Amino acid sequence: MVALGLTNEQIARRLGLTTRTVRKHLEDAFARTGARSRTELAVRWRQEVPSRADLTASV
Repeated sequence: MVALGLTNEQIARRLGLTTRTVRKHLEDAFARTGARSRTELAVRWRQEVPSRADLTASV
């Protein structure tokens, strides 16, 4: 959903989570990948698992 450009609030609403939960998951993803921005995180995510790119189209 980050790859689609959604905000934390939009992601939270779609998944029925709090924005704090979304923020925490993203913080963990930044720490694991070393990404410094949401854009970089999305690019790394797509590079590591190219088949996931198809999943974002259906969200």
